[in-house]
Amino acid sequence: MFKLKNFTITIFTTLLLCITAYFIVVFASKKTHIKKQTEKFLVNSKTPEIIIKNLTLQETTNAKHDTWILTSKEGRIFKKTNEIECKDSVCSLIRNNKEIATLKSIKSLVNRNSKNIFLNGPVDGNFSELEFYGQDVNYNFSNQTIKTDKSLTYNYPNFSLTAQKSVFDLKENKIEMDGGIKSEILNNPTSNNRRN
Repeated sequence: MFKLKNFTITIFTTLLLCITAYFIVVFASKKTHIKKQTEKFLVNSKTPEIIIKNLTLQETTNAKHDTWILTSKEGRIFKKTNEIECKDSVCSLIRNNKEIATLKSIKSLVNRNSKNIFLNGPVDGNFSELEFYGQDVNYNFSNQTIKTDKSLTYNYPNFSLTAQKSVFDLKENKIEMDGGIKSEILNNPTSNNRRN
């Protein structure tokens, strides 16, 4: 009787260990599978689905008064995030069939969902007689604003302004500046204080 009881306990313990081992193996393999799927997704989300040379993008407002046109040497389209990476881009704003502003950058990222164009690296632009240059600028097409948290210099024929942060409202034709604003008034209106 004692041997039968020990035998039953041994079988029960062995069975319990086998079931536990099975669940550990299944759980570990599922975790590995989830990790691989996540890594695969992350790799795919950074890989463009389409690459286009000499890309041109255009969007017009519902009222058809304002249009932005972006031209780029190369566009890398990410359909999953609805974003487009562009190299050597020029973004033009056209109002009533007349170009009123231009932005140029080495790299830019167009987010079609938020209507934002993030211009990275050195950025040059102009709005009528006003020229500006700096680093990392965000152009929002819906709000018609040019915004940056980095130093941006604005040059007009007879003065120059530099601010650490600024928002340029193209609809209202006004600039809000913040943080370490520096101004310079030029004696000769024809001189240009812009970098080469």
